[in-house]
Amino acid sequence: MKTGEPKQRLSERLNADMERIRAENAASIDAQLQSFRTDLKGIAENALATIKTDTEGYLLRVRKHLMRQSANAARPEWKALMWPTLVACCLMISTGISTWSVMTWLMPNLNTMGLRVIDRPEATYLIPRDGRATLDRCQLAGEPVDCLVLPKE
Repeated sequence: MKTGEPKQRLSERLNADMERIRAENAASIDAQLQSFRTDLKGIAENALATIKTDTEGYLLRVRKHLMRQSANAARPEWKALMWPTLVACCLMISTGISTWSVMTWLMPNLNTMGLRVIDRPEATYLIPRDGRATLDRCQLAGEPVDCLVLPKE
């Protein structure tokens, strides 16, 4: 007859120990896999950022080099075209000023013709002084037109 607690058999104890160790190892492996995933994700993100930064830097350097190269290529043409362009601009300005001065010098002033000019919003009025001007019907190129006749003194 046996007294006391029944003892567990050795195989059952070993199976229980193996199950406990398996459960601990499974939790440890899950934690290690999660840590590996987060580490790998961080490494991939850092690598991607580094590749992006390096590529953008390279492209900026290439563009800068191409811009300098095109600017240096255009420099001789600009130097050759600068003086003729400057001379042409000065000639256009001086031609405009001289044309204006000649036109104002050659064109008779309406005041010297005996007319007073009054500008109003609704119309411009030409008023003869001292009754010297008369409005008549004239023939110009065979067609009748209204003429303002100013007799010479």
